[in-house]
Amino acid sequence: MRGVMRKIILVQIIVILLTLYSGKVQAVQQAFLIQNSGWMEPFYNDVHSEFKPLIIAIIEAVADPGKPFIVLTFNQTTSHNQSPTIIYNSTIGAGLREAVVSAKISYERTQYICLIGG
Repeated sequence: MRGVMRKIILVQIIVILLTLYSGKVQAVQQAFLIQNSGWMEPFYNDVHSEFKPLIIAIIEAVADPGKPFIVLTFNQTTSHNQSPTIIYNSTIGAGLREAVVSAKISYERTQYICLIGG
């Protein structure tokens, strides 16, 4: 299962990089999307996960120096969760690392009704 998730993340990263390097995007502010749905929990909660450091490294390598960009987390939009959410809106700087490291999983709030019969 973990191998499948890594492949999915790799594909997402490749798609983002290809989009960023396409000629059509050059005139538009750069945006980096980070998925934060529940199935990503192992990458957010594992202290040895390289997920967030990889995101930071990709952004630092791809972002245009001195030009502003945004970093957003995204998930399913529900009445309890607005998505995407901007977590960083600036140029490369110290706040980027803090914003990405502090990103959390977005859990959908579900109400459960327990019926006890007699």
